[in-house]
Amino acid sequence: MVRIFFFTVIMATVGAAQDIPQNIPGLAGGILAQSKLAQQAVLQHDKAAALDHIRQGSASAAQILQATPPSAPRPVLVRIYKSTETTTTYAPAKRNGRLKKYATAAGTETQITTGRLDVSSAATRLQDAEAAVERDDWTTANSDLRAIPESVIQTTVQGNMPLLEARQNLRLAKMRVEEGHYKDAAVPLRAAADDLADYEHLSPGALGQNAEYFRQQIANYAGTIAKNHQDAAMQIDYWLGYVDKWYKEATTG
Repeated sequence: MVRIFFFTVIMATVGAAQDIPQNIPGLAGGILAQSKLAQQAVLQHDKAAALDHIRQGSASAAQILQATPPSAPRPVLVRIYKSTETTTTYAPAKRNGRLKKYATAAGTETQITTGRLDVSSAATRLQDAEAAVERDDWTTANSDLRAIPESVIQTTVQGNMPLLEARQNLRLAKMRVEEGHYKDAAVPLRAAADDLADYEHLSPGALGQNAEYFRQQIANYAGTIAKNHQDAAMQIDYWLGYVDKWYKEATTG
């Protein structure tokens, strides 16, 4: 047996001001970058530079919070990175560990780690740091800025959790459709599409291709459901049927 490990890391890039609000992850990454630069300036007691970086970070946080619907959960969490570790077992293999020409994948396991910045907490820390710098309280300012990276919440998904999340999001979308809130159904539909994208990494072969096919359908429908919602509940039920089937098969072995 040969185990081969693949690591994929997706990092948010820092967005410029003109990218707002389309690049919310980029803005969140910018908060971290500006906080780090501000901390360096604080350690050098460079008041002007520290305030400049703090205010740039605060501006990014403010735009994220303004772009977040009032009904969205609090605190506001924005994904800034995702890493995927996939372990594929190949068999049969040569004794020296090299794969045979016609070796086949005997099994694949995936672990997805996601980091999300608590923007609500970061905004408060930046405000406190600015006030501390204004009064030349370098110790407090440094403490506030150092705490911002600690606002990153890391979660790890293993096995078939993306399917469970996709099912929950599709059910939420259906509930909003049944309430007549078609525009609001777009958000959980997009989330369900993202969940199926994660599931694709867990599912090589035909199952992954099917997940990709339905992910594209759901993502496209999310963009049109506000105006094209005839039989929306039936359409969501159709996707739910497949996701429920995949989840049941995955969890019962």
